[in-house]
Amino acid sequence: MAVGSSAIIFAVVGLCYNYSTLIVDYSIKLEEIGKEADFTKFYVMFYRMSAICAVLYVLLLVTGVQLIRKKCNWAFVLLAVVVLEIIYVLAIGWLWAHSPNAASIAAASGISTGGLMYQVYVAFPIWGPSLTLWARRRMLVPVMVPDLKAT
Repeated sequence: MAVGSSAIIFAVVGLCYNYSTLIVDYSIKLEEIGKEADFTKFYVMFYRMSAICAVLYVLLLVTGVQLIRKKCNWAFVLLAVVVLEIIYVLAIGWLWAHSPNAASIAAASGISTGGLMYQVYVAFPIWGPSLTLWARRRMLVPVMVPDLKAT
């Protein structure tokens, strides 16, 4: 239940963060620094990254609700969501180095993926799935209690 509650909190905070970044107009700031780098694809990359993050937050929210409901098999869904988040962050890093739109991707990733950093601050990708898989195993394996009447 603790991991499910944490997942819900991280999902709601991430969605709120994403919403707050989507309603801001970045065009003035881009015009100020646009002379130094090419930010022509900023909005395209920003909206794509925000959409990916929103999908990950919704998946995390649904998973958290199911974990609170003590649905054991959702531990694997949580693991999959965390793995997808890690792959996403690594892919963004790779695109920074290898894409012709690296400046736009770098600028957009700082804004759109900030909601994922709350999970990183508390190491949720490490302890969340680990604790959930451990709890799932404990729930499915019966505990052997010695029979005291037989002795």
